[in-house]
Amino acid sequence: MATTLRTKRKKAEAAAASSPAKWVGQPIRRKEEDRLVRGKGIFVDDQKLMGMLHIRFVRSSYGHAKITRLDVSKAAALPGVVCALTGAEVKSMVKPFIEIGPDAGQKIADYPMAVDKVVFQGEPVAAVVAESRLIAEDAAELVEVEYEPLPPVLTAGIAIGTEYLSTATLGKLSSRPRMWCTSGGCTFIDFPVLRWRTMR
Repeated sequence: MATTLRTKRKKAEAAAASSPAKWVGQPIRRKEEDRLVRGKGIFVDDQKLMGMLHIRFVRSSYGHAKITRLDVSKAAALPGVVCALTGAEVKSMVKPFIEIGPDAGQKIADYPMAVDKVVFQGEPVAAVVAESRLIAEDAAELVEVEYEPLPPVLTAGIAIGTEYLSTATLGKLSSRPRMWCTSGGCTFIDFPVLRWRTMR
């Protein structure tokens, strides 16, 4: 059986090598164009299932800030809303994501939504689940959030020495003794060849 498969494979490879591929350098008619240009394409948003609900996230407008107040009661009270969740509620129901990284990076507790602080612009702080997309969008606008802005960490040099860490429980990010950072950028030391470059 194995010999037969190897023989067939060799014959197929020999045939492909002897005749140039017909699709290289040639205009190929796309099979999906007809349904797309006629508006008959089916996408994820087109799926309608019985009992299906819609979710809308409320996202942070800050890149780094403490959440000082979060109230989803008005959103939850809107007719058609099934529930409105905060990051703290989600944290109590799930385990943090698995972190793959060196040293203390593996100890980061990362959850689907921000709990006490946001660490990037657009991070979800609340979620509204409703019977329709429009209701979910209207309810999301009723969520009240207040922030205390923190200085953003924009460079590796700032990340090494700043007291405004995105993950303060890990301490300063200086566990790499061979990396030297200044306000101009970072580089590795104790290597025979060094190349200095600041990424922006």
